[in-house]
Parts: sequence; structure tokens; C-alpha cells
Amino acid sequence: MKLKPEILKWIILALILTFCNALRAQSISASGSWTPSVTAITEAGNNYASSTLESAANQTLISVSMPPQDLLFIISFANNYQVWVKRTDSGPNWNTAGLQLFVKRTGSGTGGGTSLLLVPSAINNGLTYQQITTSDVQFFDGYNFGNSTRSGIPIQYQITGVSVLVPAATYSTTITYTLVDN
Repeated sequence: MKLKPEILKWIILALILTFCNALRAQSISASGSWTPSVTAITEAGNNYASSTLESAANQTLISVSMPPQDLLFIISFANNYQVWVKRTDSGPNWNTAGLQLFVKRTGSGTGGGTSLLLVPSAINNGLTYQQITTSDVQFFDGYNFGNSTRSGIPIQYQITGVSVLVPAATYSTTITYTLVDN
């Protein structure tokens, strides 16, 4: 079977547009840092007032941008994504010291676009504290429409295990958020 030149031109154009669409980049950015402090102990033999430290509800703000997943740039489909989280400690080992670091999403941010049928973008999961380990774990997921960015997703942290029994040291870690295209 031989294709007509007009049909072949349309097939080639569709393949080129699909390939160009696949080259668009996804991105994630996070801003913010936290330096928690404990209340001084005023009497010998006492422990800290609380063994849990909590950051502000918007200590870190995350933005997620996904390339459009569309049918020849005409009909825009949802761009599904997942955000994974892990920590990389520097200095003393948090686990050996009995410290644990947790994270949760306290809001949905803004943006993300809307479908042609006026369905808004969405963000799911991550609303309860989950432990951040040294291995990647899924944190939350969502979808955007078109090339719209969801920005200002607020993140809160919690440290547990704070005690006078924890060896005195500076415990530091870097939290990495990874965007996974679904």
C-alpha cells in the first residue's frame, strides 16, 4: 500500500510536533531554610520542654512546572507528576542520635492551569507528616494543564527525638525534592 504524498506530509508533521513536545523540560524549585532552636534548660536534671520542634507552615515553598502533554498542540491533557523527597545528612548521624525529620504539605499553592472542560489542576497526598529518610520516598502528586506552573506549595517540617540525651553537635541535612513525570 502506497501513501499519498499529502497524507505522508501530515504524518511527518505529526511526528515532528510530537517529538518537539517531548523535548520540553520539567522543573521543580524549592526555596526556604530552617534553623530550629531549643529552649534553654534553666535547672540541672531537666529535659527540654518538648521533644518535638516544628517549623512555620510555609517554611519551604515549592513550584512545579511540567511540559504540556497535548495532542498536536490542540487538545491539552493533564500533566501528571510525583514529587519525591529525601535527605542528605552532613555531620553527625541523625538516626544514631535518635533524631527524626518529618515533612508535610500544608496547602496547594496556586496555578496549575485548567482543562478545556474547566477542570482545575489538582495536588494530592502529603498532608500528614511523613518521615524523610536518606532514600527517596514519594511525598505528593498532582497534575497541571497546559504549560502552567503550580507555585507556592507550602511545606512544613518537624524534628522529633530532641533530648538532653542527644549528643551535643550541629546536626545538619539537605532536603532534596525530585520531580517525576508520571
